[in-house]
Amino acid sequence: MTNCNMTLVLFLAFSWISASVCQFDTVVVQPGKEVTLQCSNFSSVFSRVWWFKLTKGPNVSCISSMQSFGTNVSWYDGFQQEKFTMTSNFSNVFLNIKKLDVKDSGIYFCGYKIRGVPGVFTATDLQTIINMSCGHINSCGCFQLKPMQRMLNVMRYLI
Repeated sequence: MTNCNMTLVLFLAFSWISASVCQFDTVVVQPGKEVTLQCSNFSSVFSRVWWFKLTKGPNVSCISSMQSFGTNVSWYDGFQQEKFTMTSNFSNVFLNIKKLDVKDSGIYFCGYKIRGVPGVFTATDLQTIINMSCGHINSCGCFQLKPMQRMLNVMRYLI
């Protein structure tokens, strides 16, 4: 687990410096639904890719990792394969989360390390909310928040 935490610290340190590489989204989903998070622009990296979860406060967890395209997935403590699925194709890595509940809320991001230099491809603020009274809900039960709300959500997790 220490190796995972050190990898995460390096990802965050380098990714905030080169923020143009990272795509940030906010997704709000109703409990009981399913969501698939996407890590894009993976085609140029032939390295291990990780999915992490950042929750309110200092809590960061490694979810899973995969070496190159579609190879064996490594799962970390607290994340069951029955609830989470990690897959890939040539250009994307996906994290599917089934039967969402409020505990699944957090910032999920994927990253890699190549030649010792870490990077983050995508970060998603996933919010599982019981009563959704604003936004435009699409057919999967999700809706996107405005950019200013995204920044406030990130600050909420980092403080």
